[in-house]
Amino acid sequence: TDTYPVVTYRAAGTYTGTPSLVERSAVTGAAATTTLSGFDFACLWQTREGNVPKVGNDRYDISWYDENETEYVLMDAADLYGFSYLQETLDFKDKIIKLGADIELNEGDAKTWATNAPENVWNPIGRSDVSLPFQGTFDGQGHTISGLYYSSNMYGGGLFAYGGQYAQFRNLRLVNSYIRSTHGEQWSATGSVAAFIDGAD
Repeated sequence: TDTYPVVTYRAAGTYTGTPSLVERSAVTGAAATTTLSGFDFACLWQTREGNVPKVGNDRYDISWYDENETEYVLMDAADLYGFSYLQETLDFKDKIIKLGADIELNEGDAKTWATNAPENVWNPIGRSDVSLPFQGTFDGQGHTISGLYYSSNMYGGGLFAYGGQYAQFRNLRLVNSYIRSTHGEQWSATGSVAAFIDGAD
């Protein structure tokens, strides 16, 4: 088909407005991450050059997680994407997440990503609709995360979308990254480490 219907996603699985038709080029390759802003491209969907997105994503690894442990060390991009995936259902309260190495999510220069999106799209940790904020401790141990790309009309853009009252963030550098949120209904919030922090350190 040459056109696809697109609707605006809201929290709690609801939609607003009537579907609008967009050209195929708007939902293929990296362009899909902007047009389909409600899709989880970090963990559940994967863009394909010249084609529409597919369900399933081989970029994340959750083998490091054991619910009986209280400390975890993330060593690469797959581990970090896995952390984002797990935080869709876990708040990590009383648990410590550490970086064990510098992590690069995308290669290239973030200055060019406003018009030429990179391959990997980040899904901010901690749901931005406040239903499940991150409540643990994230300790970068002096390491750097680079190449983070997030561009969406959903509010809450950053490495973390929402840190709850027990959340703590330490010893982390975020460099060469592009974060843009254009939520147009009332307000929008973005941050490098976190868009919202509810009494966190």
